[in-house]
Amino acid sequence: MYDFGEISAFPNGDLYANINLPKLGNINLDSIENMLLSELKSGLSWRMIRNVQPCNDCIYKILCPPPSNYDFAHNKVDLCLLDRI
Repeated sequence: MYDFGEISAFPNGDLYANINLPKLGNINLDSIENMLLSELKSGLSWRMIRNVQPCNDCIYKILCPPPSNYDFAHNKVDLCLLDRI
């Protein structure tokens, strides 16, 4: 997993596991331990897998890396389909 364990902290105290996903919380208001445990339990960023269409039907889905920031920037998770054209 490319971004497992990475945290982005903003000057206002907001913490993100991935800046393209909802924030974990704010260090001024929330416990860092609780924010990290919440991310580990939810798997929104660190444990993300390709489990949406069309990837969930692909035979290679467990071999593919998790969606990247490039996928988020293009709002597509099926960029591998470009190679099949």
